[in-house]
Amino acid sequence: MLTVRFSNAGGRAWINSIRSDLSAATPVILDQCGSKLVGLARIYFDNLSRGRTGFSGRKWPAPKASTVARREALARRGLLRAPPTVQGVLTGRMQASLTYFTAADSVRVAYDAPHAHWFNIRRRLIPTVLPRVWRNALDYVVIQYFYRQIKDGKD
Repeated sequence: MLTVRFSNAGGRAWINSIRSDLSAATPVILDQCGSKLVGLARIYFDNLSRGRTGFSGRKWPAPKASTVARREALARRGLLRAPPTVQGVLTGRMQASLTYFTAADSVRVAYDAPHAHWFNIRRRLIPTVLPRVWRNALDYVVIQYFYRQIKDGKD
């Protein structure tokens, strides 16, 4: 689970200078940031589940040989809906459970699957520290919001 807390202390003067109603803008911005974070988390999970390197050069540990053999046997018998990926991870249920929640000043991104907690112990599903690439993407979401407000003449 990753929680990103947003602070408007430094940008308050700039926000007031464009006379945007912060209380009305915050839920919209947080919702857009939540959507962006879910998209980034999906890419992150996809890369790691296929044996690729994630942020900061990190990879998931390879599955045990017994796990790979069990999954391949299940796939041969047609008991799996999809074949296992390189890492032996069935991504469908996990990816479908990825969601976000917004609070007054934060966005929380988490997997809601029952087995996500146990999976997270061995392989980190979401980075605990916000990667720079993700921070840049969130900055862009906020800048785009205010750019659209100024462009549309809303103040």
